[in-house]
Amino acid sequence: MNSTLKIALDNLTLAFQPIVRIVNEDTFEISDYEVLLRSKDKKSFPAAIFEKIVNNESCNQMFWEWFTLEIKKVLTDKKVRVDINIDPHQFLYQSTWDFLDKMVEYNQQITIEITERVSQELNLKKGLIDTVKHIKDLGYRVALDDISSGQYSFKVVQENIKGIDRVKLSLLIFNDDSTDSKTKNFFIMSWINFAKTNNVELVIEGIEDDVAAKEMLCHNIKLQQGFFWQVPQDYISPKEVHNFKEFE
Repeated sequence: MNSTLKIALDNLTLAFQPIVRIVNEDTFEISDYEVLLRSKDKKSFPAAIFEKIVNNESCNQMFWEWFTLEIKKVLTDKKVRVDINIDPHQFLYQSTWDFLDKMVEYNQQITIEITERVSQELNLKKGLIDTVKHIKDLGYRVALDDISSGQYSFKVVQENIKGIDRVKLSLLIFNDDSTDSKTKNFFIMSWINFAKTNNVELVIEGIEDDVAAKEMLCHNIKLQQGFFWQVPQDYISPKEVHNFKEFE
C-alpha cells in the first residue's frame, strides 16, 4: 500500500483559494488562503486517495510528510496566512499531531480548519472540545468548516464554540433552489448574529457571482470566498489591495 500511495502522492498538488476581506465598496484585500488538495491530472479533489489517507495511520503519516514539504514552500513568505483542512478522523493519529508540532514555528500564519465530516470514533475517544483545546495550546487559530453541514449542526457548533476563531457557512447548500429567499435570509442572519454574539469571524463561502457578493456585503459580511473572487489555483503572492473593477 505504501508504494502505491507514494505514486499517488506524486500526482497530487496544492491549490489555493483566497478568503477576501472587503475594505469598502470599491476595494478588497486577501485575508488568507484555503489550501486545497488536488490531483495534477484532473484538477479535482482526489477522494479515493484521501480515503486511504484518512483510514490508515501509515498513509496519514506519509501524507503529512509530503504536505509539510509542499506547504513550507509557501510559508517562507511571512505575510502569507493559510487555512489547512484536517478531517476529524485524522486527529486520532499521532502523525497528525506530529505534523502540528513540527509546524509550530509557522503557527501565526496558519489556521486549522476542521472539516465537517462526522467521526464517531473521534467523538468517543477525544471529542471536539479537547481537540480544539490541543490545537489552540499549540498556538494555531481554529475554524469550523461548513457549519450546518455534516457534524456541524447548530447544537454542535454552539457546544464547541469556545476556542473557535472562525466559522464558515457555504451558500452552496441553497443550490437546489428549494429554499425561498425569506427563509434563506433568516437562516443566514441567524448565523451572522450567532457569530457576532460569540465574537468569532464568519466567512461566507460559495460566492459564485457579483450578486451574491453584494448581497452578503449588504449583510455586512466582509469575509467572502468563492469562484467569483478566484478559482483555486497555484499560489501567487497577492497584491495588498484589489479593486472591484478587476472583476467587472
